[in-house]
Amino acid sequence: MLRFFPDLSGDWKKKVRDGVVARTSVILVLVLVCTVGGWLGKLWMIFEWMCHFRAQYFWIGVVGVMMMLALRSWRWAVVPVLIVILNGPGVLGWYFRKPAVPAGEEARIRFFLSNVHYSRVDHQRLVEMIEKERADV
Repeated sequence: MLRFFPDLSGDWKKKVRDGVVARTSVILVLVLVCTVGGWLGKLWMIFEWMCHFRAQYFWIGVVGVMMMLALRSWRWAVVPVLIVILNGPGVLGWYFRKPAVPAGEEARIRFFLSNVHYSRVDHQRLVEMIEKERADV
């Protein structure tokens, strides 16, 4: 018979702990798979979508490390540590990078916008204009 609540007779704390560890480890393994899948974006479009959530993967890994250490599940603590190691360098660079423009200076960005119709065949004129304007974006 399928029960909604597990049978907690006996050592119920261990059963609850094991259930939490099991469910958390499944989530962490899926996040690790998505982390690795994000680097395979050139192979399949779905993999490319996985690379858009690096910050979320990193923070899930940090919370996962704390949970697994609090639950004393040392073997499963390796999975969130891998998640943090793989996503950490890129994500932490977003938060702790030196500013591109020093403090007190004004950033100037030059944009170039061109509306090109698909049937236009004179590409060289547009290329020359882009090189002449020297826009940043």
